[in-house]
Amino acid sequence: MDLYWLAKSFQSKSLYDNYKTQRKEYHRLLRRTKGEFYGELISNAVNKPKQIWDIVNEITDRHKDGNHIVLGCEIADPYAVAEIFGDYFSTVTGRAFHDVFGSNMSEKCTSSSFHNESTFVYWPVGEAEVINLIQN
Repeated sequence: MDLYWLAKSFQSKSLYDNYKTQRKEYHRLLRRTKGEFYGELISNAVNKPKQIWDIVNEITDRHKDGNHIVLGCEIADPYAVAEIFGDYFSTVTGRAFHDVFGSNMSEKCTSSSFHNESTFVYWPVGEAEVINLIQN
């Protein structure tokens, strides 16, 4: 029977105190049991640091299945994930400008004669400049 439900239903202080005592005991026992379990796993491990990280990843629900969730879809291919990230970051500036200025962007919208150390200015870059920077 659920002690919390009983304590709240009957609004009994003694039942509620009993519930709190039992809850504390349960959590104490749970911590001790987990500590013994994981302590034994680590002490029997050949590669202790690896075992510790395996335990941390298991507890925090981080799995090594290699799959990534991108835009709500599970993707196993790391090259596909890299392609999606590359596409996103290569178009983020254009999308940001479009969100602010709409489809009538012009040189006037995207450049400014006023800038200081706290402004962010986008300068037009050509394909030849990119190739030159990569080669040098």
